[in-house]
Amino acid sequence: MNSFAEANLREACQMYAVANTPLFLTRRLQENSVVQEIANSFSGDQILQEFRNATAHPPESLLDYTRPYVYLVALSKLPNSEYLRAANIQGAEKWRWLPYLKDVLLQTYIPLSTSNLLGETARLSPSYAALTRTDSPIVRANAPVENR
Repeated sequence: MNSFAEANLREACQMYAVANTPLFLTRRLQENSVVQEIANSFSGDQILQEFRNATAHPPESLLDYTRPYVYLVALSKLPNSEYLRAANIQGAEKWRWLPYLKDVLLQTYIPLSTSNLLGETARLSPSYAALTRTDSPIVRANAPVENR
């Protein structure tokens, strides 16, 4: 993905349209592959700028209502929380769930580390990353005898 315009947010819009609680919307967006692709394709600064642009003007369509939620969840998937913390919500009355979602995402934020596995970049939680380090006691204990 080279630009935010390429992101197909149709599924996210459908989620927003049927969401009856902010937590339902959050969970569904966290599972959405487009949200993950945005988090993987753009820097925190770029996503934060899109979030600010999306909340800077009154929403006129379902897509306009949905974008800030998508970008906020994408910010929560970055390796550190500084961008999520910097996502100040302008006109919160237009996006009534955004302040609550931001609080939930910050409270449940798990820092991630990035690792290169077989040529693919993967984001790992610290506990999983510790389990997969070659110098980890767990990995050494389970290694074949000739590798110990």
